[in-house]
Order: sequence, then C-alpha cells, then structure tokens
Amino acid sequence: MKSETESIFPGTRWTLIARLREPHTEESLRAWDDVCRAYWKPVHAYIRRHLDGRNDADDLAQEFFCMLIREKLLDDADAVRGKLRAWVLMLLKRFLCDAWTHARAKKRGGHLTRVSLEDHDAPQAPPQDGPDDNALFDRQWAFTLIERVFSRLREEQQNPVRQRTLEALLPLLLNTPPGAVHATAVQQGMEEGTVKVALHRLRHRFGTFLREEVAQTVDAEDQIDDELRHLLRVISTA
Repeated sequence: MKSETESIFPGTRWTLIARLREPHTEESLRAWDDVCRAYWKPVHAYIRRHLDGRNDADDLAQEFFCMLIREKLLDDADAVRGKLRAWVLMLLKRFLCDAWTHARAKKRGGHLTRVSLEDHDAPQAPPQDGPDDNALFDRQWAFTLIERVFSRLREEQQNPVRQRTLEALLPLLLNTPPGAVHATAVQQGMEEGTVKVALHRLRHRFGTFLREEVAQTVDAEDQIDDELRHLLRVISTA
C-alpha cells in the first residue's frame, strides 16, 4: 500500500505522465488519483473565484478531472511543454470557458450559439490571463506541495519528543518573527542555541524535500530553481 506521504510525482521526471498513459491498469488509476489529490485544491479554488456565489465548485472540479481522464488531455503534457502546473491551469481555463458557453447555450434553449460578452445576464467567463486568478491557483498549488513536505518531515520523526519539537519548529520554517526562537526554546525547555541548530537542520531537510517535489513537475533541471523561486514568491504574498 502506498504511503500517504509518498511523493505525488515519484521516480524520474514526468513519470506520472507515463503512468497515466498506461491503458486501464491499476498503475494508471493510482496515477490519476495522484493528479486529483495534487491539484484538487488549486482547481477548486480557481473555479470558486468564477462562480459568482454559486455552490457547484465541487461538481465542476469533479467534471474537470473526469474530462482529463476521459479525453486523455494530460497525454499531451510531454516534456517540451515545461511545467505541469501551467499545463493544468491552461486546461482548466479552456474547460471553464467551454462550460460557461455551454451553460449559456442551454439557457437560450439548447442551441450552441456564440455567447456575447456584453450580455449582462450571461455567466461570466473566466479571463484568459488574469494575474489575480493565476496567483490564486499557484498559491493553492504551493500550499499543497508544502503540506506534503510537512507530512514527509513528520513521517521521518517516530520519537515522541522529536515529534513535539518538530511541531514547534514547523511554523518557523517559512517565517521566523523576532523573538520566536527564544519563545520556542522556553516553551520546549531547550537552549536557544539548540533550537537554532535544530531549525537550521530542519530548513535544510525541508528544502531537500521541496526540491524533490518540484523537480518532478518540470521538464528541465534549470527550471527547478525558477519554479522554487516562484513558489516562495507566491507564498510570501499570501
């Protein structure tokens, strides 16, 4: 049975895509489960942004992933296309535009007519290049990766004392306010210098795991650092 904290994208780069292409196998089913778990929150958040208060984000998100499976759209996500994150977002934008057009056509009696963007009662189609919406998607993607890295760090620590120390240090990984190290040392009954060393080591381990996760979603070695910088930039503006 696969561990819940196993990397979403195991093996060599784009192995997940290769697994998806296996027809009707248990491995391909597990691969699709990995895709859904990895991108559910980003997709769901992006859809909610465009629902104007409606409550069908769950249904649309499920429909989107079903479409990916049914039409094998990720088969085209080969190495030359760059980043899996950007590819999924592009497919999601196309899906929402089609969904809004279809919804408007049904409202007009089922005929597939062109939707006028000037129609005030028409459902608002998602913008093709909305920086705020892209940032929302990327932010959820980044938090999903970080959650999985945190899970991997937790899985490493079987000792109860080290587990407590880890939980105290995790909030300091991405943001360490003045006095936070001292406060943590007092809370944990540790020397401040010991906490600093433990935090330094934890950051190194965190960086290693995060790099491993990101490396499986890009097609070239030199894109890893760019994607990591993008991830941290997105998190810092959250």
